[in-house]
Amino acid sequence: MDFWRDIAAVEQSTRHLWEKPRTMRAVFGLPNGTIATNRTGYYWVQLLGETNQPVQAYWAGDAFRAGTPVYVAVDIYRAGGAAPYTILGTVAAVGTVMGPAQETKSQLQDVAGKPAEAYEWTRFNLGHDPLSVHERALSSLRAQPQETASLYLDVLPGSYLYGQSRVGFDGGVSPVFSPPGAGVRLDVLYLDCSTGELAIETGTAATVITEALDLPTIPSAALPLCAVTLHADDTAVSEDMVYDLRPTWTVPGPRFVPLPTPATSASWDGDAKNGASGTIDLSAVFSLPAGIKGIFAKLAVRDETVGVIASLRTTSGTDEAIVPITQVADVIVADSGFCPCDTNGDVYFYQSGEVDNCYLTIFGYLAP
Repeated sequence: MDFWRDIAAVEQSTRHLWEKPRTMRAVFGLPNGTIATNRTGYYWVQLLGETNQPVQAYWAGDAFRAGTPVYVAVDIYRAGGAAPYTILGTVAAVGTVMGPAQETKSQLQDVAGKPAEAYEWTRFNLGHDPLSVHERALSSLRAQPQETASLYLDVLPGSYLYGQSRVGFDGGVSPVFSPPGAGVRLDVLYLDCSTGELAIETGTAATVITEALDLPTIPSAALPLCAVTLHADDTAVSEDMVYDLRPTWTVPGPRFVPLPTPATSASWDGDAKNGASGTIDLSAVFSLPAGIKGIFAKLAVRDETVGVIASLRTTSGTDEAIVPITQVADVIVADSGFCPCDTNGDVYFYQSGEVDNCYLTIFGYLAP
């Protein structure tokens, strides 16, 4: 019995020599934003494998921003009083070269107490397991105050879906936020998905607050990043003024909008078209939103002459999209389909000759 007890004691005392340290995820800093400890080179981290457990971890580099996801090596068998927790780096920096973390989904808990299932999967671990952190710690496209606070925000790199394409954003600096002359105002910083540029939509200032401030309306092809509360005497934007608006599941981009009541026009309900071909202003003539990407429509024509061509196309120089051609004299012929719009959200009508009757009905459109 003594022999086997001695063997176990030797194994335990030498375990640090042969067992590899365990790697797990953590969040840099405490929930209140504190990062520094009273020991040089040591910082507070919260281990995601053990709910809300703060520990001191060694890191030789510059401190990260509180809330940054990091990898921590855990070696509880290190001798001589050495730190059992060592920060390896941020998840963004080392996550692509490390395998899946060892903790399970059921073990992960958010530092604010929400379950791991309430949060997104990261793009760093190829979907093997979730990184359960507060939404502000998700780095992709995060807008945050500059290191020396100013009236600009830094936006971190990331990507977004626009239509059917994934578009990368290299990161950048926002336009300047201009405080109101009086009162308080909510401005929205957004990413214009059609151009890839950062822009600000300015809200309406209020001097007497009787209810919640309304967010300004941003363009339909915009991805909201954050709202910023601005007071007249503000000289810089700090973290407590920033409200995250990044959508978790919303995908910006063109979307189909059906019209339960098809759009018609008094000038396209059987009227003769004896003039020259030209652009149809869909917002003015059919009351459709400006800047739409295309329409789902039916074009019907009748003429006494066989072989007259009428068509809808994007511009005068593009291919025909919807093309009815008279087959029999004085008999209506129709064609239906999708016609892309030009940059203004309009379409072009072409006719090869005079048309006695022309009918255009729009059943839906592609919104930006």
